[in-house]
Amino acid sequence: MMRRPSGMYRPGNSFLHGLDPAVKLLCFLLLLAAVVLTDGPVGHTSAIIFTLTLSYLAQLDRKEALSGVHRLRWLIVAILLVNLLFSHPEQAVYRWWILAPSPDGLWTGLGIALRISMLLVLAVILSSTTAPLKLSTAVSTLLKPLSRIGIPTGRAALVISASLRFIPALFEDAENIRRARRARGLYHEKKGFLDVAAAAQPMALPLFVSAFRKADTLAQVLESKGYCESDRGSSFEKFSPAREDWLALFVCAAIFALQAFVL
Repeated sequence: MMRRPSGMYRPGNSFLHGLDPAVKLLCFLLLLAAVVLTDGPVGHTSAIIFTLTLSYLAQLDRKEALSGVHRLRWLIVAILLVNLLFSHPEQAVYRWWILAPSPDGLWTGLGIALRISMLLVLAVILSSTTAPLKLSTAVSTLLKPLSRIGIPTGRAALVISASLRFIPALFEDAENIRRARRARGLYHEKKGFLDVAAAAQPMALPLFVSAFRKADTLAQVLESKGYCESDRGSSFEKFSPAREDWLALFVCAAIFALQAFVL
């Protein structure tokens, strides 16, 4: 049985699943800005608590919620080390060659690492509780006012929708390629970073070929159906926020205001 990719939409009946997609996307943007503006121990602690609360409301287990952090863990560690060894050299505890570790550099690196981790968790929560079609509809709804100044928002919504729908298909192709290599005895157990890179290299070319083939097929289908981008078309999903949506938007706006002006 093929495992599902982390961060993929999972049907559920949680509070976050029931929110309007456009409101949910607005809340995500507000929380993204709040996390970027987070500063100080109190701000980071409150942001972590709220992120964990959202993960609980989305009914995600710890492994699923931290899947994005796990995939980028080496990048986060590299950012932490760069800040530790090169940031604030005037306050270095000791110096060796170009390395100058300092307490302020450690705190700066930890703050950046926490922000990146919380952003990744929020992205997983959004993608896990919102169907791709509804997410693309939300993007189209929020970009609708820009069509009045000549921006083709319909094309942007189509690109986003197609990209989101390609993710599970490409993941399935990657799984099939991995199984085929294992059946031929060409797949080895991954033990370290170099082994992971070596195993991914022969899978890149067939995966790119499959992606371009799917994109070409989609383009031919749209052309044969006479697709014409129009921002005045109707949608099955109308923007109609309920009381819970306004409450969620108010809470996220309040958190953004607290992080930006108070904490």
